[in-house]
Amino acid sequence: MVAIGSGPGFPGIPAAILRPDWKVTLLESNSRKCVFLRESSRGLPNVRVVNARTEQYKEHFDWAIARAVAIPEVINSRLAPNFALLISKSYVPTGWEVVDLPWGSNRVLSVSRETVSRET
Repeated sequence: MVAIGSGPGFPGIPAAILRPDWKVTLLESNSRKCVFLRESSRGLPNVRVVNARTEQYKEHFDWAIARAVAIPEVINSRLAPNFALLISKSYVPTGWEVVDLPWGSNRVLSVSRETVSRET
């Protein structure tokens, strides 16, 4: 799994803690944030921090997760066939599954699996 635009490590680090059987790559373009992510994830053997821009990174994953990232940027990255995005209800792409979250009235987890259309 790749967490795109990891910033402070959310949701990538919590996913790695909850699922120690997953290999999680935190992809972040800002080198200073990468230093923070490396320190924050020290001791988590299933986490790798990569300092690169999404559009320039070529590795492929089963899933991509993101929050506070432009939806087209994530989808067009072609890093994974499946996506889980923490976004506002008003930005959910057509055909994506919506999972309501227990915090905030307008934030949802929007999920697209490879069998679902990739409309934006």
